Amino acid sequence: MKKRSLLGFLILPFVFIWRAWFGGSFGYCWRWVKYLVGIAIVLAMYYIKDILDWNNWRMYAVCISFMIFWALSHGMWFKYWDHSSDAEDRHPLFVKFVMWLCGGPEQSRSFWGNFIGMTVRYTLTAILVAVLIPNLWFCFAGLIVGVSYIPAGLAHNTKIGEYIAGPCVFTLLFFCI
Repeated sequence: MKKRSLLGFLILPFVFIWRAWFGGSFGYCWRWVKYLVGIAIVLAMYYIKDILDWNNWRMYAVCISFMIFWALSHGMWFKYWDHSSDAEDRHPLFVKFVMWLCGGPEQSRSFWGNFIGMTVRYTLTAILVAVLIPNLWFCFAGLIVGVSYIPAGLAHNTKIGEYIAGPCVFTLLFFCI
């Protein structure tokens, strides 16, 4: 058990910086390396909880779906108070539906529009992870990310949201698996 606890402490720094690193902090690094580190963190969580089973297809599916959870861009959802012409790059039909939920294109770039957009975007990808774990509590990951980016929107600095969202969502995943 001591080895497992020690591993938990060893992966903590990775848990705290992985999302920011994945988002582009700390310079350039190939995306596939970031995915491998993310998968290693998830596998370490399984090991720490003593449920690592190389024959369990669900474990692999959780790793892949959790990487998909982070992989889809949130750029089109996170444009706090951006009224420039490039803010109109949100054209997919689903995005238009979410913009309608937010009160139209103008409101989708507002504080609440961005909060709703980020929450919807991350909740949709969290559903697959939650079903595969299986633990539906992971669906709250979308709300956690939406709330995490509130300080980022207030400060106009996306990195703040990444530093908050990453550890919070990894912690939620740990308790859900």
